Amino acid sequence: MDIGDIFVTNQKSFELGIENTGEIDCHWKLIPYETPFGSKFNFSKTDGTLGVREHVRDLLRVTFMSDILGEFSETFRFALEGSSEMLTLTFKGHVVAPTFRFSEDIIDFGKVSYKFPETKTVYLTNTSEVDINYVVRVPGDGRSL
Repeated sequence: MDIGDIFVTNQKSFELGIENTGEIDCHWKLIPYETPFGSKFNFSKTDGTLGVREHVRDLLRVTFMSDILGEFSETFRFALEGSSEMLTLTFKGHVVAPTFRFSEDIIDFGKVSYKFPETKTVYLTNTSEVDINYVVRVPGDGRSL
């Protein structure tokens, strides 16, 4: 399942179903996972029993929230009682940093005489789905004179 780009610290949720297509009841269990991105996933259920009735599913709610940036591909394995085969579920995506934009690309003060302050207003807009903490620093802004 490709979950695309997700902003760091933003939570996404998904609902998935596990269905028994066999002829006997089946107990399933999620195998523990310890990878850096794997630990950012949370499953509402980690085991259950599936009956054989048609269209009966165990619904799982999976949440993902990461404080790590980067691409990931995490495969989760589900053991099926009485079977040597496992069900697998792969999530792939990319955790991205928050995005923002300034209202101006360049601030042109024109000619400014010495000791005559000039002020320009620029707006910073958060274009992501998460809050941003920021500090604005202007190198060589004349404060060291």
